[in-house]
Amino acid sequence: MIAQTRADIGLERLVGNQCVHVSVTREFLLKVRPLPLPPERVVLELVGEQTVDAELLVALRDAAEAGFQIALDDFRLSAESERLLELADAVKLDIRELAAGR
Repeated sequence: MIAQTRADIGLERLVGNQCVHVSVTREFLLKVRPLPLPPERVVLELVGEQTVDAELLVALRDAAEAGFQIALDDFRLSAESERLLELADAVKLDIRELAAGR
């Protein structure tokens, strides 16, 4: 869908010269390779709770090596998710969840 939208409308027409954040899942990163987006204009946001395994880490490393920035969306620190931090350029936290956890 992303590739089709980009081809039909064009990234510039959608967001001008701005960088675009694209929410992605583990499944998307494993199935869509190479990514059909310009790495200099796109931040990949890994959404919520995803299974963190060797396959996902390889896909994220490949994306980072291709020039994509990686953001972790609604990040929650755990033994499993901690491995994602070394690949992340940004981490998004939900302040409402932080306040509720007091």
